[in-house]
Amino acid sequence: MQSNVERWLPVVGYEGLYEASNWGRVKSLARTCRSSGESFRPVPERIMKQNPISGGYLGLLLSKNGVSTRRTVHSLVAEAFIGPRPEGMEVRHGSANRTDNRAENLCYGTRADNAADKLRDGSHVSGERHYSAKLTSEQVAHVRQQLENAPRGTAARLAKELGVNRATIGSIKRGKTWANA
Repeated sequence: MQSNVERWLPVVGYEGLYEASNWGRVKSLARTCRSSGESFRPVPERIMKQNPISGGYLGLLLSKNGVSTRRTVHSLVAEAFIGPRPEGMEVRHGSANRTDNRAENLCYGTRADNAADKLRDGSHVSGERHYSAKLTSEQVAHVRQQLENAPRGTAARLAKELGVNRATIGSIKRGKTWANA
C-alpha cells in the first residue's frame, strides 16, 4: 500500500542538488546557476521528467560540476530509501511493472532473483518480443529445419537470405539464442 505522505531524501552523490521520493519521483532542488558570462540566475525547485530508457525502465539526467550522468530512477530511489547496493546485487521491482519506482516496491537481490521475478511475472522478454530480435519464431524454425544434415555453406546462404549475420545462424544452431523457440 502506498504511503499517503511523500517523503524526500537526498540522491546519493548529489546531496543538495537532487532528492528522490518514496513515491518514485525525483526533484531538482532550487539553486543558483551560472549562466553565460559571470551572471548568476536562480533555478527553481522542480519535479524532473522521467524518460523511458533501454529495458523499459525510467531514467533521467543528473548534473553535477558540469558533468551530466544518465541514471535509472529505481536505482536512485533504492539508494536513498534502502541504502547502498550490496556488491553483486541488483535493484528488483516487486511488481512486473518496471516503471513502478515506489520505495516500497523495490529491494536488492541477485541477478538470478531478478530473472526469476521476470519469469514469475511474465515480463521476461525473449524471442521475437526481444527489442533486438531480427527474426520471427517461424524463421528460426525454418533455419533449424534447413540446418538438419545440411551441406556446407547452408548457414551462410540462410544468413544472406534472412538478412542477418552468419554468427546469428551459428548461435541458433548451437542453441545459444532462440533456445526456447
